[in-house]
Amino acid sequence: LEFRRVLFRSLVVFLDLDRFKLVNDSLGHDTGDALLQAVAERLRLAVSSSDTVARLGGDEFVLIIEDLDNQFNAAEVADRLHRLFAEPLRIHGQVMSVSPSIGISIFPEDGEDVETLMRKADLAMYEVKMAGRNGWLFFTESMNEAVQERLQLERDLREAIASHQFLIYYQPQWQIDGRRLTGWEALLRWEHPQRGLLTPDVFIPVAEETGLIGSLGELVLLEACREAMRWQREGLGRFSVSVNMSVRQFELVHLIESVESALQDSGLRSEEHTSELQSPYVIS
Repeated sequence: LEFRRVLFRSLVVFLDLDRFKLVNDSLGHDTGDALLQAVAERLRLAVSSSDTVARLGGDEFVLIIEDLDNQFNAAEVADRLHRLFAEPLRIHGQVMSVSPSIGISIFPEDGEDVETLMRKADLAMYEVKMAGRNGWLFFTESMNEAVQERLQLERDLREAIASHQFLIYYQPQWQIDGRRLTGWEALLRWEHPQRGLLTPDVFIPVAEETGLIGSLGELVLLEACREAMRWQREGLGRFSVSVNMSVRQFELVHLIESVESALQDSGLRSEEHTSELQSPYVIS
């Protein structure tokens, strides 16, 4: 792509089709390719001949819209691109509805070189994805700050798993009349060296997005089983311990093996173990 310097504002638009992988997986790559071609044609017809429409790869498109008068005009363009997808497409005789996530950067306010503008448009698109997809946003500096903070949190999380910075609190579960203790629920907390005690709503989404949820889940499961076994050895009683799991853990092929390994390592017998699988992690 060649970004030409112009006198007026220009937009760099990153557009990603939401859940496009489902189309390929359920209807086949031929249908997916036809859908991409139809989207490209719809985008091409929606812009002027001086503008640029290109497919970066996969289901990502980039557009360069030139010669805008002001930011209000830029918002009109963004809204028009988003509304292009309100009408379904007909692909191989099937009516298909798709939605886009759109991120936008503005020349020259957000940068004067193509690399910077594309990076910022991509950040804005990612923000749309995180907010639930099917929308558009202009890049703001706060987005960049949020992304940098998230990247740091990811680095810290990897270190935390390696160095065992997590604590498990056990919340009692009582019979409804409150007179008999029936079990315990394992609640995970992260003892961050700089930020203090963090609850799962801060770090579990990052663990899910980065694939670290498997390692983290195994750590919690093993520690909970070991604690239950310690209670038995010390004569404190035999209780069920509930370990909450993320839905992403159910997608892991070795989940059953992880449970079996935790039971074997701790010495718990499976017939004495009751698991309650919930998602996401319970926060109290």
